[in-house]
Amino acid sequence: STLNELIAALKKAVEVKERRERRKKKKEEEFKPKAFEVKKVKIGELIQNLYEKLTAMFKKFEIIPFSKLVPSWSRTDIVWTFLPLIHLSAKHKVKLNQEEEFGEIYVQRESGD
Repeated sequence: STLNELIAALKKAVEVKERRERRKKKKEEEFKPKAFEVKKVKIGELIQNLYEKLTAMFKKFEIIPFSKLVPSWSRTDIVWTFLPLIHLSAKHKVKLNQEEEFGEIYVQRESGD
């Protein structure tokens, strides 16, 4: 019967359209940039906190290895400890020394401080 054929053809057309839409959506998902977390950091606070920590540690030790300053070896902790340390060095608050490439970094109080 022609009505049944028409209904079957219509169903098939709807299925094909739905498959195309699913395929298109899947491709769009593949190329959509992945969301990443942006963390706001107040660098001034990090610098101040690190300086206070160093000041307290300098009461007991003349030289402090970087490994004693960094909370963990995650990239985030390393970066957010190292950047304030570089800033303190640039402001002549501390002196940094590294005896071998990729070796331990040692922190000392700047002689004028």
